[in-house]
Amino acid sequence: IEEDEFPIYSDFNLSNLGFSLYHQSSFELNKWTFTAALRMDYEHSFIRYSNSALMHYRFTLSMPDYKALNTEMEGSGNMPFFEFLPKFSAMYHFHRGNVYASVARGYKTGGYNTQIFSDIVQSQMMKGLMSDLGVYFDHVEGSTIESISYKPEYNWNYEVGGSLSFIDNKLSLDAVLFYIDCRNQQLTVFPPGKTTGRMMSNAGSTRSYGAESSLSYNDKRLHLNAAYGYTNARFLTYNDGNNDYSGNYIPYAPQNTVSLSAAYTFHLESKHLEAIRIQSDWQGVGKIYWNEDNSFVQPFYGQSGVSASLEKGKAKLIFWCKNLSDEKFNTFYFKSMGNSFVQQGKPRQIGVQFQVSF
Repeated sequence: IEEDEFPIYSDFNLSNLGFSLYHQSSFELNKWTFTAALRMDYEHSFIRYSNSALMHYRFTLSMPDYKALNTEMEGSGNMPFFEFLPKFSAMYHFHRGNVYASVARGYKTGGYNTQIFSDIVQSQMMKGLMSDLGVYFDHVEGSTIESISYKPEYNWNYEVGGSLSFIDNKLSLDAVLFYIDCRNQQLTVFPPGKTTGRMMSNAGSTRSYGAESSLSYNDKRLHLNAAYGYTNARFLTYNDGNNDYSGNYIPYAPQNTVSLSAAYTFHLESKHLEAIRIQSDWQGVGKIYWNEDNSFVQPFYGQSGVSASLEKGKAKLIFWCKNLSDEKFNTFYFKSMGNSFVQQGKPRQIGVQFQVSF
């Protein structure tokens, strides 16, 4: 091959057309509220692509000149999506709050993976070289549109929860249990081997269950808040053709999320300064599995922060510090071209901010 490197030119035109209609009706019976809703959703995705690459080659040194191999790929495609999405809920009201249960269907439309076109063009170039040698492939591959498309994701969401309030609504408690049954879940994956780019793929089926809760207290001076969430998200069936990941945890889904915050406001009677607000917070996340076989994981980690704001009318001057303890952690992991990459979290940050509300 004459070139040490050669560019692959790509031009894409992606467009979406869609509309939706939504209706919701509620019926009240004593302390009960029953709700039924239906959403009709239509979306049409279009793609036009033009890709090309040029290289020069010869099979033996005795060949006087290099031969040009020009690979061009042009085409278009479209995918329509039409769905009816129902939702049902029931809520019971009482003196200090309410409890509820709901069932809803959701989905995400499919789409096109444009980042893998460089690999498709390279594959076409290799076929062109082999054809020049008289080597042809008997098997028939699917169309380019089929190879770059991914399917819609469908799920059913089940929730039960409630809210309580005490001390003249200063203290509030919210809690919810959830279960999500998902089919064709869309996952961001990175092709194996020496291929490049990332793509959206569909897993067979997954399920997620967990709980979320929050407790808050608010008055004129003191604000306290605590929240916790737990998620157990696993593959029910997922075989990518090389490995079976059934039973493994779904990547990028934190198992635990925790947040704590406290703020106190000093109200002043000065013409230059109306209030000083001091706040501290702590947030914890983890563990997080980074890949389908669960071989790479980010353990649970926490970050703390503090801030102080000077307030006058609609203006605020805020001094803040994030990741006070300079915690070391990773926020993203992926593997590409046979190499592993991680993105580290931001270190300790200190700053000042000025806000004006209009």
